Amino acid sequence: MYEVKKRRWVFEGDEKLARESCARAAQTEDTETLFEAADYLLSQAERGDKNADAVYCMERAAKAGHSQALLAMGQMAEYGWAVGKSKKYARRWYEAAAKAGNEEARKALRRMKRQRRIRCIGALLICLAIVGAVLAILSYRSKLSVQEEEQGQVSGRGEVLVGKDTQLKETNTLEEFNESMRSLLEEYDDELVVAGQRSTNRLILHFEGKSLNLTDFLAKRVIARENNMVIIQFDSEEEARQCLESLEKMKEVTFVEMDEYDVSSQTAGEGQNALSQNSGRQYYTWGCQDMGMDQLADYLAGHARQQSATVAVVDTGVLPAEAMKDRVLAGTDVVVGGDGRMDTVGHGTHVAGTILDCTQGLDVKVLPVGVFGANALASTTSICTGLEYAISQAPDVINMSLGGPAGAEHNWEQMLIGEAVQQGITVVVSAGNGDEAGNPEDTAGVMPAALTECIVVGAVDQEHEIASFSNYGDSVDVCAPGVDVVSYSIKPEGFESMSGTSMAAPHISALSAMLCMYVPEASPAQIEKYIKDYCERLGDEQYYGAGIPRGALYIEN
Repeated sequence: MYEVKKRRWVFEGDEKLARESCARAAQTEDTETLFEAADYLLSQAERGDKNADAVYCMERAAKAGHSQALLAMGQMAEYGWAVGKSKKYARRWYEAAAKAGNEEARKALRRMKRQRRIRCIGALLICLAIVGAVLAILSYRSKLSVQEEEQGQVSGRGEVLVGKDTQLKETNTLEEFNESMRSLLEEYDDELVVAGQRSTNRLILHFEGKSLNLTDFLAKRVIARENNMVIIQFDSEEEARQCLESLEKMKEVTFVEMDEYDVSSQTAGEGQNALSQNSGRQYYTWGCQDMGMDQLADYLAGHARQQSATVAVVDTGVLPAEAMKDRVLAGTDVVVGGDGRMDTVGHGTHVAGTILDCTQGLDVKVLPVGVFGANALASTTSICTGLEYAISQAPDVINMSLGGPAGAEHNWEQMLIGEAVQQGITVVVSAGNGDEAGNPEDTAGVMPAALTECIVVGAVDQEHEIASFSNYGDSVDVCAPGVDVVSYSIKPEGFESMSGTSMAAPHISALSAMLCMYVPEASPAQIEKYIKDYCERLGDEQYYGAGIPRGALYIEN
C-alpha cells in the first residue's frame, strides 16, 4: 500500500508468493490473488510510471468488492501512483471502501474533508489579502490606464503601425478575425491561388512587445489580432518575400511565414461494408472488426467512466447522413462560413463517418471544422484558425486527416497543436500519402505528421501490409486500416470507398475517444501509450510504428 512518509508504494507480503500471484492473475477471478499481484507490481514502479497490468488487476479486485483493493484504488488516485492524480476519483474509491467496512478508508475520507476545510479557509484569507492589496493600488492602476489609453496602447495586445496607403483592420475575437479573413480571401485569392498554382502574396506573423512597425512596407491590407497575430497582404510575391526577409531580422517578431495553399486531403477507391459477428450491427469500414473496435465499443457501453466524448474533425466539413445527423454537432467553417455541416468535397464526411462507425452504441459525437475550399486545398491560415476554434470547444480528440510540405515554416500550426495537447486534447494526424507520384516520403518533411506531440497514423491494407503510399519515419506511432475503407459519402449512394492515411487516422481517433471515456483522467501522452501498449506488431516501425491496435486486448487486460 502507499506509504505517505516514504512517498512510494510499499509491499509488505511475501515477494515469492506475490510473483506467483502475478503469474496467475490473468487466469483467476480470486480477488486476493489479484490484489496481491497488483500490490506487488505497484511497489516495483516509480512515481510517474504507468503500469497497466497493476491497474487492471487492482481494479478487477476492487470492483469485485475487495476492501483493501478499494482502498488501494483510492490511494492510487489521491497520490497519482500508476494513474493520473484525481481527488474526485480518490474520494469515490474511499467511499466504496468505507461502505465495505474499511476503517483506513474512513480515516482517509475524514482527512480529505479536513484538508478541504483548511484549503477553503486558506483560500478565503488569501482572497481577503488580495482584495486589500488591490484596493491599495487601484488609484495608481487607474492613472496608469489613462496614460496607456492616451498613448493608444490596448491591454493584452501590441500596437501595429502601418503606412498611410495600408488598410488596417484590428479584430478582438476569433469570429471577427474569420469574417475579416473571408473578406480578404474573396478579394485576393482567385482560382489559381486557391489551386496552389500562384502565391497568396500574404504573410503570417506573431510578435511580442508593445508595438510592431510596418510603415516601411507596401502592404495593401493588414489584419491585426488580439493575440499579436498579424496577417499582411501584398499585391505581389516579390513584395511579400522582401518583407518576409526584413521581418525575420526584427527581434520583436517571434515567427513569420508565407500563407500558402499547400495542405491537401486524399482520393477514393473501392470497397464493401460488413456485418459484425459480435454485435449484429452493420459496419461500413472493415477496420472496425479487424481492430476489434466493435467489441471494445460494446464493452465500454457498460464500463465507461465518462459518458460521452467529442472528436473535432478538422477537414472539409461534414454533410450528416440521416443515420448520423444526431451525432454531428454544430461546428464552423472558417472558409465559407456556417456551422460546418456542409461538405462539397466529401473527404471530411468520409473521415467523420469512420469515427462514428467505429463507436456505434456509444455517445461519441463529431464536431465539424471546415478548413478546405471546394478544390480540397487549405491554406495555413484556414488550418490554424480552424484549430483555434476546435481547441476553444474543448473536445477530447482532434482528427487532422491532412498534410502539407514541412519545407515551409509551420510555426503557428505547431504552436496550436502544442497548446491543444497542453490542454488535454489528444491530436491524431495522418502520416501522409507520399509525394506527387504517390511514392512514400519521410514524415520529417510533412506537416503536421512531423510533430511528436501528435499520434501519427500510417495505413495498412486488409492483409496488414503497409499501403504502397503510406509515409514512413521516426514520428509514425501506429498504423490502421487505410485501403478500400468504406464510409459515409456526399454522393447519392450515401457511402463510398476511399484509400489513404486520411482513412486510417479516424480509426485511431475513434479508439482515442473510447479510451478517453474509459480513462478520463489520462493525458494525451498516456492515451498514446495505452494505444501503443496494446498493438499487434507488424514490421518495420518506420512504417508500422508500434503496429495495429487490438480492441480485444483492452478488454482482456
